[in-house]
Amino acid sequence: MTPAPLESVGMIGVGAVGQAVSTALVASALPGRLLIASRVLDQAVALAADLEDMRHATASPVHPQACDVVGLADCTAVVVAVRAAFTNTHTADVRMAGAATNAPVIRALATCLRGYQGTVLVVTNPVDLMTRLFAETSGCPHVYGIGSNLDSARYRLTLARLSTCPRPPSRDT
Repeated sequence: MTPAPLESVGMIGVGAVGQAVSTALVASALPGRLLIASRVLDQAVALAADLEDMRHATASPVHPQACDVVGLADCTAVVVAVRAAFTNTHTADVRMAGAATNAPVIRALATCLRGYQGTVLVVTNPVDLMTRLFAETSGCPHVYGIGSNLDSARYRLTLARLSTCPRPPSRDT
């Protein structure tokens, strides 16, 4: 069963995650329109142009278009995939490294979308904190955080580093 198409989806952020999600949305043919916002409008315009080329090459019905955040108010859903500029210097609890720098960006976006009635999907790290901040600041009724396997991968890496498996005996002894 094919899901019903959404009239429009908004994407905030044109970094690696925003590009990947936008590409998947065009390929899925799920929304009729994909509105792309970025703090630098030229970057949103460039991504929309690339996605327009992809749309023609794949015969996707999705129409990508650059806009500002306020232009997303009529979208059925908005994906928040922003990342403030910072260098992660944490060696412990790396997931929290972006909290202080991402929070003002999330708060500003939530203020712009205050009262929005559609669905908001937050993928900005740390996802749990940024989702709660967006929900509380915006008052939006449907705000969800979507993580990735990154936390699981970090957890597995930490376990592997802490694991002290003895080496098997050498055959030379």
